[in-house]
Amino acid sequence: MAMAAQRGEEDQSLFPLSESLKKNEKEEERDRVSELQEILAVCPSDLATRGRLAMLLERLGRQADALANWTVIVDHSPNDLQAREGVARCRREMGSAAKSP
Repeated sequence: MAMAAQRGEEDQSLFPLSESLKKNEKEEERDRVSELQEILAVCPSDLATRGRLAMLLERLGRQADALANWTVIVDHSPNDLQAREGVARCRREMGSAAKSP
C-alpha cells in the first residue's frame, strides 16, 4: 500500500513537467509556423510547404488560417484529396456549411 501511495506522489510530481513539455511543444510549433511562413514568402507556390503549414495551423486551433492555406492548395491542385479534406475539416470546425471548393 505504501508503494502505491509513493507511486501516486511520483505521478503527481510529473504533472508540472508534463505541463512544461506541452508549453515547449507549443512554442516549437509556433516557431515552426514562422519558419514555414518564411519559406512561403520566398516561394508561395510551394504547395508541400503550404500543406505542412495548414496541418500545423489546424493543430494549433487556427482553423481560419489553415483554411486559407488549404484553399490555395485546392485552387492550384483541385484533385488534392488531403487539401480537400483539410478544407472540409476547417469548415466543420469553424461551424460553416461544408461545401465543395
